[in-house]
Amino acid sequence: MIVLTGFGDEIGPDIIEQMDVMASEGVKHIELRGVDNKSVMALSQQECADLKKKLDDQGFGISAIGSPIGKVKIDDDFDAHMDDFKHALELAKFFESFVWSIMGSVTGVIWDGGRIGAEIDRSEAVLDERLAAYGQALLTALVEVESSLALERLQGDRIRILELQVATAKRTLQSARRRFGAGIGSYIAVLTALRSLQAAEQTWLTSKRRLLSQRVQLYRALGSRWTAELEPPGDDEEDAS
Repeated sequence: MIVLTGFGDEIGPDIIEQMDVMASEGVKHIELRGVDNKSVMALSQQECADLKKKLDDQGFGISAIGSPIGKVKIDDDFDAHMDDFKHALELAKFFESFVWSIMGSVTGVIWDGGRIGAEIDRSEAVLDERLAAYGQALLTALVEVESSLALERLQGDRIRILELQVATAKRTLQSARRRFGAGIGSYIAVLTALRSLQAAEQTWLTSKRRLLSQRVQLYRALGSRWTAELEPPGDDEEDAS
């Protein structure tokens, strides 16, 4: 079954207005993000309970919690962001099936003894493990992106300096050729200037190639996997190159 859902706070701040408009379009689920000009993450327990009642009265379900999880800078307080993530999970559990969860827990205690408690402990341990893995993955991604951006800036500065060196080497070569043509300089000076120009250009090309490689690493750090789909060149392509 296909379930239509969407953000309701783009209709207006009032939840009743949101549900009325969405119901008129045949949509009975909301991706809860904001109510009464207030983020769902900032709602108190009483406000959540009142909101849940209004949703139940209108027969509306919550498909997801619209939260700012993942929108964090590398130098922000990660512990606080992790607390927000846990709170978002609690909100998702609350708005999905709160009454059914309570009844299941009551009957479980009667008939299953401590098995449900052990299962809860196991589930919480799995949740903590996944939260830790998520936090580590997020931190690693942020570090990789920031490092790639720093290398991009440094390599760009180096290339600009090398371009100045190449321009200087070209002028030196031109001057040596003019002096040789005028009979006031040796051809050794011309060869020396030419060798310096070639060395400067080779260093410049190597730096440009390194910059392209670093941009590929930056693209991959941002989440792309297109390089995994590349195939090695065939014999015909290698011969042509």
